[in-house]
Amino acid sequence: MNAALNNCSAQEELSVKRLRGITDGAAAEPIGPGVAGGSLRVICLKELYNGQCFGPLIIGSKSLRTLKLFRCSGDWDKILEVIAEQENAGDQIEIMAPGQLNILVRMI
Repeated sequence: MNAALNNCSAQEELSVKRLRGITDGAAAEPIGPGVAGGSLRVICLKELYNGQCFGPLIIGSKSLRTLKLFRCSGDWDKILEVIAEQENAGDQIEIMAPGQLNILVRMI
């Protein structure tokens, strides 16, 4: 994943669904923004276990306007707090959990 993001300077959208093999959050290599961090506008993560390893990517994506988290387990509070405090905070964050209504937060 890092190799792709380090070599895709024009990448505007990233969707990761049901990625397997990230089993230990402490040992998982963080996914950084690489050169794609300047152009990524939409990040969609779906059904990920230990998806917090995408935190550096989310925080480092300076053009991020939409973040969608669908059924991604774990504690996302710190990551969401950091991006909410950034000057370039996105337009919307969409969070969907099993058995719950879809939550859409518009950033002002």
